[in-house]
Amino acid sequence: MSSLLSNHLNNSTATYHITTSSNLSWNSSQDGFLPPQAHYGKTVAVPAIMFCVGVVGNLAALLILTFKPSKDSRSTAFYHLVKALAIMDLFGIVASSPVTMVVYAQGGVLKTGGMPLCDYFSFILVMAGNATVFIVLVMGIERFLVTEFPFQYSKLVTPFTVNMSIAVVWLSSVLIAILPIVGMGRNVERYPNTWCFFDDRGTDVGGQLLSYFYAIIGLLSIAITIVLNLIVIQHLWRMRRSRLSTSIKLKDSSPEATRKRFHYRLDSETRMVIFLMAIIVVFTVCYAPWMFRILVNQKYNTGPSKVPETEDYIDMWALRLASLNQILDPWVYIISRVTCCSSRKLSDRSYTSEIKKKTNASPVQQLLIRNEHVDNDTLSLTQQPPDQPKATNLDRLV
Repeated sequence: MSSLLSNHLNNSTATYHITTSSNLSWNSSQDGFLPPQAHYGKTVAVPAIMFCVGVVGNLAALLILTFKPSKDSRSTAFYHLVKALAIMDLFGIVASSPVTMVVYAQGGVLKTGGMPLCDYFSFILVMAGNATVFIVLVMGIERFLVTEFPFQYSKLVTPFTVNMSIAVVWLSSVLIAILPIVGMGRNVERYPNTWCFFDDRGTDVGGQLLSYFYAIIGLLSIAITIVLNLIVIQHLWRMRRSRLSTSIKLKDSSPEATRKRFHYRLDSETRMVIFLMAIIVVFTVCYAPWMFRILVNQKYNTGPSKVPETEDYIDMWALRLASLNQILDPWVYIISRVTCCSSRKLSDRSYTSEIKKKTNASPVQQLLIRNEHVDNDTLSLTQQPPDQPKATNLDRLV
């Protein structure tokens, strides 16, 4: 009897077990499997640092958006979308990171607050992640519209449509996040027992549908955002080449201030291209790995068979990489926006200076000055039809 009991205890250390809270976990020290508790003290610094940097960064971004924008930019679509992004990122960090640090100290999500805390944790991660992805997608659509459909932009993008877009983003994110709680799949504690997410390794139909739906929607949103931003970059690059050609032709005939304005616009277009490329890289690098991990888990790591610790470790860092996007997001967009605003102010000052000299300019120079002012503002990426003498706030990118 004692021999059977001994064998049972030895084998149980390598057994895949289900806790009373339906938590899936491994508890083995054989074949490369280490107790998750062994990692608590070693990695708590990571979420703590990410929390501090994320809160400071997003608060700074909101302060910049509130107090630094130019007078006519507070009602633009871009302003509202960036502010919504910063608020969502800040909410996701504040609502999840402190819980993570408490869980590290207590030794696990289920041990700290049971299944209700696990459901809460998963809900926040899914909702905040989806909201960020969807808002960035909406921003890509807005930039595409202002670039490719400048005449229709003011009719398509209004304060109402912008607010409705933000509301739809929040609502859809909440609905997706609540699915595991209402029975489509389930939330489980994840390695190293310090966070929860829906079970992307489950074999039930509801869990499989949720996993594929979440990952495919996320990857499609990323792909569409990349395509839209590349179109905007291509448009900006064509405008840069056109202005460069015009600048060369006008080198001898245009006034000095006009030539400086041309060169400044060329530099601004270059900076905008760099910023859009940074958006693509940061967004893709942060979120795509997590979406792919969900697909990999559902395809290869389902069922009660042993999963190497490295798979759990990769999942943990893929999620942290996705969370890093919430820290980097505000700075990419805010720096881009501040640069654009600075460019417009300098451009306006240059034009005012030219107007003062206009009476002494030759007829050809007067025509050049007048035509340049009527030309599109490169960074606002919008044109006005003849019957609209002045752009509205929502007709500008920034």
